Parts: sequence; C-alpha cells; structure tokens
Amino acid sequence: GNVGIGTNDPSELLEVSSDTGTSSLNPTVIRISTTANAAGWDNNNDWGKLEFYSADSSGSSPGVHASIGVRAASSTGSASGLNFDLLNVSSAMFLSSTGDLGIGTTNPASKLQIEETTNGDNVAFRMRSKNDSGTGRTFLFNFDPDARTMQMGESSEVTFDTGNGSVGIGTTSPSEKLHVAGGSGNDVEIHLGDADGDRAE
Repeated sequence: GNVGIGTNDPSELLEVSSDTGTSSLNPTVIRISTTANAAGWDNNNDWGKLEFYSADSSGSSPGVHASIGVRAASSTGSASGLNFDLLNVSSAMFLSSTGDLGIGTTNPASKLQIEETTNGDNVAFRMRSKNDSGTGRTFLFNFDPDARTMQMGESSEVTFDTGNGSVGIGTTSPSEKLHVAGGSGNDVEIHLGDADGDRAE
C-alpha cells in the first residue's frame, strides 16, 4: 500500500525521492500552491495547511490534533507567515513573514513575544541545562501582570517591580528602589569595585 514518487521501492506510505546531487544541490521539494492572483487576501485564516489527523475515539472524538498552515501577511498577499495549531489551542505559535516568533499571539512585535490571553495568569519561561557534574539547573523568568513584577533566578532571587521602579535582591517585595535582603541571621554585604580589584563595602 506504499506509494513512491521517484522510487520503485517506497518504505513509507508516501515517499518522494530524487537525485539531489552533492556539491550543487537540487533539493527534493513538495509544494503546496495557490492559484489566487488578486488583492483582498484574508490574513486571519490559512491559505495552505498540513494537518495531522487521529481517528482514535477512545479518549475524544477523532479529529485534527495539530496543523501547520501558511497565512497571508497582508491583504496584498505579497508575503506569508506560518501558523501552528494544536487540538485545543488555536494559533499556539506563529512565525511572521519577518521572522518574528509569537507564542500565544499572531502579531509578534519582536523576535520573540510570549503572550498569555487568560486574565490574571502569569507569563513564564524556563531555561534549563546541566552543569559539569550532570546536575540540572533551571533559570526562571516569571512576569506577574497583577503585581507588575518580573522575577528571575533559580528560585526568584531577583525581582523587578515595574510598578514603582524597584529592584529586589533576595526579596520578592522590594520596598525601596534597591532592596537587598539576606537570609535569617545573615549580614548583607554590598561590594562596589573597579577593574583593578579596588572596592568599597
């Protein structure tokens, strides 16, 4: 039941093969095209789409679990972006025609824009890596729209309060422009130094 294009021995349901060459590559291409040639493009819906469908009805109704669509960037149709849908999340991710990536938004205004559409929910993202001994370390950025604070660190060691322009180190509730807090019973030291190693405390 396998179909081969460019091969008489397909190993998958559909296999497309061609001689791409080595030094001067001629890549194997699968194309989804449109014959539309007029202004007035709908830039809120996809004009081409690749869907991933599941017929499993054991947990929920059969349906499209994910899709990748191409969407006109403007009414002229001169460029397009990529739209990523999930089963329960429409436009979970969007790559604009200018290379900006939006998570939770189809109109990213920077190279990466993360947007939460649920009122009161925080926006957070994590960076995780392992140190030389193989221990995992996580660095967290967490923005609270109600408190108007950005917390960052392995356990919120630094807090930026955008509401009053304060910075907290060791505290999530800075009461001054710079609020440094140590652990219980510990002295707090602030070192100011220059390139020669001279410092004031």
